[in-house]
Amino acid sequence: PITIDECSPDGRFIQLANTSNDKNVDLSNWILMRKIDNRDNIVYQLPSDFTLYRGQTVRIFTRSSQNERTGNGLVNLEIDSWGVGLYIITRLLSDIDGEERATHIQSTAYPSSR
Repeated sequence: PITIDECSPDGRFIQLANTSNDKNVDLSNWILMRKIDNRDNIVYQLPSDFTLYRGQTVRIFTRSSQNERTGNGLVNLEIDSWGVGLYIITRLLSDIDGEERATHIQSTAYPSSR
């Protein structure tokens, strides 16, 4: 029931959501991986003992946007931006088997020139 609910277009945060009405999900040590165009992956490991409770969301902010954090928000202190680009794939992988549990794809086209 975990989804990548929102990815800020300007790279400030990524939001995960637990869409279940009755199931809390232990996300301890899960991996958030973001690939922008042909650049290296940005990788973030969720903290140990992190549970996303039913019906809740969590935003993972960057170092430069951490002052926007509220409630149970997390901060990736390793980066200033989750990045922007023309083609972005964000994946959430489980800690045990590395299985992909959620995917979010963003695609931006060049503006046409006339």
